[in-house]
Amino acid sequence: MFQRRLPRGLAMAAGFLMLICGGRAGALAPTQIGGCTTLSTPGFYEIESKIITSTVGPCIDITAAGVTLSLESGGLQGDGSHGTGIRIEHGAAGTVIQGWLTQQGGPAVTAFDIGVEDDQGGSVIGGFQASGNATTGLLLSHADGDVVMALSAANNGHDGIHIMQTAGARLEDTTAKDNGTYGFWLDGASGTLLDRDGASGNGTTNVELSKGGATASSKNFIYDLSSHDAPNGIVIEKKNGGNRITRSGPYNGNPASVEDAFDHNAKCGTNLWFNNIFAGARPGCVH
Repeated sequence: MFQRRLPRGLAMAAGFLMLICGGRAGALAPTQIGGCTTLSTPGFYEIESKIITSTVGPCIDITAAGVTLSLESGGLQGDGSHGTGIRIEHGAAGTVIQGWLTQQGGPAVTAFDIGVEDDQGGSVIGGFQASGNATTGLLLSHADGDVVMALSAANNGHDGIHIMQTAGARLEDTTAKDNGTYGFWLDGASGTLLDRDGASGNGTTNVELSKGGATASSKNFIYDLSSHDAPNGIVIEKKNGGNRITRSGPYNGNPASVEDAFDHNAKCGTNLWFNNIFAGARPGCVH
């Protein structure tokens, strides 16, 4: 097993999230939320108990900067196909959404079209399940600098986590499994760090790097990723370069049925693959 270390930036973010969950949560009285609402005032909010809704728009719409939302006492459940569970609007800087994920589960944002969508960036998101949604568990859309920790994105219709035209996102100890097409979808993403994450059982590909419109997925770093039990493991499409993949492979399960890793660029282009443990990979520069 590879040695696992916590990058300094993620350690700082984790410390901040622990402060919210532990110290501040004990000292502050959060505003209780009993149903779908818009959070237009900075503050500390907590879902009182599980919210079940058939709303078409976002159930929890965060429009103010400086919002902390706790899901520890309950999650959100939609009608199975419509709307977004939680949406962070452009301008809602400094948002924190946190739960308390355990091996047995935890609070879930489920049965929407999209579980959680961030259109702002600079948010800290984690500690809950974004699972069982019609399309996507977590969507980062132009959400530069997001930190995602200890999130589970499973059994979503298309993809677990979609990082779309976003720079500098960091995802740590996060899993994407049993989603319809992709686990992690880097779609015009740059500077993304996938650190000690897991992807398994996804319908087509565990980790997909592709272009989002005219924007390439470039300069992303995949480190210590457990990718297994899917048709394809890690795939980089043509015209996506400058990516680095290391210490990754199917070390927690079965190899991919097609390829553990596949770089569609001739001679891997400017992508660098090294110190991985793939059972099957193409071309020869992938190792």
